Amino acid sequence: MSEAKTPEAGVAEYRLADRCPREDLVSTLVMAGVWLGFLAFPFSRILTDPAPWSLRALGIAGLLGFCCVYLYAYVRPRLLPARPLWVSTSVYTAGMAACAALAAPTGGPGVLIASTYVCALWLFTHPWRRGLPVAAAVLLATVALTVLVTQDPAERFWIIVPLSLSALTIALVRYAVGRDERTRTLREELTLARQREAFAREVHDVLGHSLTVISMKTQLAARLVRSDPDRAQEELAAILALTRESIEESRSVVSRTAPLTLDEQLAAAARALRAAGITADLPPASATDALSARADALFAACLREATTNVLRHSGARTVRVCVEPDRLRVVDDGVGGAAGDPRGHGLAGMRARAQAASATLTVCDDRADALRPGTRVEVRL
Repeated sequence: MSEAKTPEAGVAEYRLADRCPREDLVSTLVMAGVWLGFLAFPFSRILTDPAPWSLRALGIAGLLGFCCVYLYAYVRPRLLPARPLWVSTSVYTAGMAACAALAAPTGGPGVLIASTYVCALWLFTHPWRRGLPVAAAVLLATVALTVLVTQDPAERFWIIVPLSLSALTIALVRYAVGRDERTRTLREELTLARQREAFAREVHDVLGHSLTVISMKTQLAARLVRSDPDRAQEELAAILALTRESIEESRSVVSRTAPLTLDEQLAAAARALRAAGITADLPPASATDALSARADALFAACLREATTNVLRHSGARTVRVCVEPDRLRVVDDGVGGAAGDPRGHGLAGMRARAQAASATLTVCDDRADALRPGTRVEVRL
């Protein structure tokens, strides 16, 4: 159902999900709606047209409907969740065209400027390889229609030129957004690769020597067990000391890496679920303020694994995460059955983490509706 997000897509992650996230709703409406001010020209044309008021009222309703459909397309890009994204965008395009047709009798040829909004919708809610051809086809069709419905060359000029310049500007902005997205993604991947290399070097430098010495002393002690028991005992004592030293060194290496926090994991889970087209109901940032360091680390690790299981196995449409000072609960409305699947290494890892933190892990079906059993994962300190 969902489309994979690629670096070349260059669109916000929620564009590929069912709905715009609640926290991004206002900014999305502002960014999309500010350009609707250009419809003031056909709107004023409708108001001054000598046609009967009933026909002018129909034109005003058409423009208002056009604005509503356009904005709603950004609020809920995937109108038909079971279909590919382009099907939903096509439905919105048809609705916008119908509204513009209602405004055309009194708004005149200037209503054709509405086609630029259709171009923007396709370019900013789809990957470049799909949005650009559709936007170009819409622009060419609008130019051809302008030539057919206008007789005055001057009027034709003042429709086609602004229309073409607007579409070109939208395409350039879309290209800049995509380029910035690719640059950001590559920069993040490069940073992560450097961190991995640095960590690998540090582990090799710190532990390589100790483990080599331990191996050699173990072989020596094995040879001396019968011929020189006292010397073998000394070697075993040295091995024990080296082992303890290696454990401390490994702990020092790990302590120099930034621990995973629940705030960071909540943000990562939100991005991953949105990209998969799953609606996420997450707690506010203040929910983690009352957590102890032990609870924060445990809940972050368990939430990461629970999110992975949801993405891989659940087939869920919605996920709800609740955080309390002593409890983390993750509930989805997927196919269920996780509690009875002994093959999952992730659940085993969560159980081990919970036991190490003196916590309990509960995994069971949680029926969200009559048809989908869902799964509930709960970690309680």
